[in-house]
Amino acid sequence: MSGDLGGSPGPPVQRADLIAYFEQAALASGPLRIGAEYEWLPVEPQSGRARGYSGPAGVEELLRALLAHGFADPQGAARPIHLQRGETHVNMEPGAQLELASAPVTDLHALARELEGFAALAGRLARELGFRLLGHGIQPVSRAEAIEQVPKRRYAIMVEYFRERGAAHYLDMMRRTAAVQVSLDYTGEQDAGSKLRAALLATPVIQALCANAPLAEGRPNGLASERVLVWRETDPSRCGPLRVALSGPWSFERLVDHLLAVPVLHVRAEDGGVAPGRGVPFRELLERGIQGRRAVLADWELHLTGIFTDVRLKRVVECRAADALPPVAGVAVPALYTGLLYHAPSRHEAIELLAPYAAHYDALQIAAARHGLGAVAPDGRPVRALADELVRLARAGLAARGLGEERYLEPLAERLEAGEGFAELVLRAFRRGGMAAVVEQGAL
Repeated sequence: MSGDLGGSPGPPVQRADLIAYFEQAALASGPLRIGAEYEWLPVEPQSGRARGYSGPAGVEELLRALLAHGFADPQGAARPIHLQRGETHVNMEPGAQLELASAPVTDLHALARELEGFAALAGRLARELGFRLLGHGIQPVSRAEAIEQVPKRRYAIMVEYFRERGAAHYLDMMRRTAAVQVSLDYTGEQDAGSKLRAALLATPVIQALCANAPLAEGRPNGLASERVLVWRETDPSRCGPLRVALSGPWSFERLVDHLLAVPVLHVRAEDGGVAPGRGVPFRELLERGIQGRRAVLADWELHLTGIFTDVRLKRVVECRAADALPPVAGVAVPALYTGLLYHAPSRHEAIELLAPYAAHYDALQIAAARHGLGAVAPDGRPVRALADELVRLARAGLAARGLGEERYLEPLAERLEAGEGFAELVLRAFRRGGMAAVVEQGAL
């Protein structure tokens, strides 16, 4: 999630400006880029309980330690919540999950180098402070109410918003979940629509393949990925599939009209930070103004950061399906999306393969969350077979790039060949040695 800066004031905007926002973000020339966001859960090494942000050995101290390794705090905050080194960002999620937002790169080798370097550094610093950074889709022991919330105005506003509306699982979503997200460029309106649709159709299958959240409150929760269910049940107006891109005609105009109807979480505050959006649709802010002023582009950009759909469009196509994974998975998730979406033949074949399941998105997603690779599609086809097809298509897409990136898919291919997903590996470790074994297997 983003920081507490609200953006520049700028001139007032109208609906046409919001459509132009997406049009102008299309990459007209140059190589297509890859960005990734990795989230890790700070946990106690033996018990797996959440380690908090505050305190002499909290996650706050890890951020302070990163300042000695080339990172800077651009906000100069008394308590760091966002660091930056070049185009790389380190953020604090609401429950002190540590997020690495990589610099945009043009090949997976560069992404792997950045991830490996940061993981080694952050893992070492965390161990020196007495905790570990766990790649797991949901906090496996601590309840959300017991996890300290990072002192960030944006997060306080979110809690108030969701509480007032009686949203389900919002504290779990904010404080307990962790994911791997991938951002890719688009070159125009139709290219954006094609990539969004392919990524959306693939989401339940990728969630089955990457399911890695089978523990809660220190024991098996009976699911392959509790994280998937937590997110889809939090707020239907802003979570789940981006249905406007899943089926029917596609255009930036249609997308904007959909987003105008979504209630607003945050707007730009007069002090340059963020303020509550009061839950009114953005269309109303556009027509009537915000606290005595007209809506500006910064308000729109804040609004987009509060859209939590499985795939979303900002200035990039952002794919948000996968649970956080253990270090052995490396850049497998970015490799999967890069191969599928940046190679038009693979992308179109994926759409053709999965289009029959568009009407069954919800059922397929719930099955993936419950059963992982053991899920069965509504037509009786094993989801494992669909996942195998997606990995094959991604491999072909990466091979077509000619950069030798196909090897990054191997962690996923190994799970498919074994017929045993990441969640099963976690459960095996748990049966062998309890939470300490889970942490040792899945932490940096």
